Amino acid sequence: MIAAKSVEGSTRYQASETAVKLNGISMSYRGKGGASSTVLAGIDLEISPGEFVALIGPSGCGKSTLLKLIAALEIPTQGRVTICAEEPRELARKHRLGVAFQDHALLPWLSIKENVGLPFKLARRPVDNERVEKLLALVGLAHYANAKPSQVSGGMKQRASIARSLMLNPSLLLLDEPFGALDAVTRKQLNIELQSIWTEQKITTVLVTHGVDEAIFLADRIIVLEANPGRIREVINVPFERPRSSSLMRTAEFHKLTDYLTELLEPATNVT
Repeated sequence: MIAAKSVEGSTRYQASETAVKLNGISMSYRGKGGASSTVLAGIDLEISPGEFVALIGPSGCGKSTLLKLIAALEIPTQGRVTICAEEPRELARKHRLGVAFQDHALLPWLSIKENVGLPFKLARRPVDNERVEKLLALVGLAHYANAKPSQVSGGMKQRASIARSLMLNPSLLLLDEPFGALDAVTRKQLNIELQSIWTEQKITTVLVTHGVDEAIFLADRIIVLEANPGRIREVINVPFERPRSSSLMRTAEFHKLTDYLTELLEPATNVT
């Protein structure tokens, strides 16, 4: 595994256990005419229990593909993924993976409360209304429980999607650009709310994002991928203490790290 680089002022993340392990992961697709395209190559990564990790990189570097492999939505061409020493498909079968994508995927004919409680029905379990109400309150939707998705804002839909992903107390939370379609102000507000949710739940989390500032604000570690094929370029330990407030984003230290990561995402730039 690539060693985490210590940015000035940072503290190296001490991993005592492993929640997610990617060992020698490569992923190729065969296109028309039989030509093979390698999306990911030689990915080795370990994530500790309760850690928040963000994946960033240029378009086409395989961030979302990597998340799909962890989520058991695809199988790697080479290598192995384990979550809490189990196969991802086994975790998915036990409904221990929480997933939220950019598309909230709420069912329009159900209320917000019914959408959030849907995982219980999919798992063939009785709906725990107390749990549903607790999570609706946690994401600020208690007063919109009976509204239909068409009656609430995009930000509220994403809150509902995240609440739904947490419903069955997952061992791992996977977020693929959950706020990517929202305006900058709403996105910043939801970053703060997501941090609060994560602080209370302490669930191991992997976030895919194009937002460097979002990655810095939310994550313990940032995995920087390069493209063609997707490989780990660098691992950065985020140096800022929690809880983090919006004022952090206005500090010189935050901007310094933002600039550093932005340069890493520019292929033609040599970073020293």
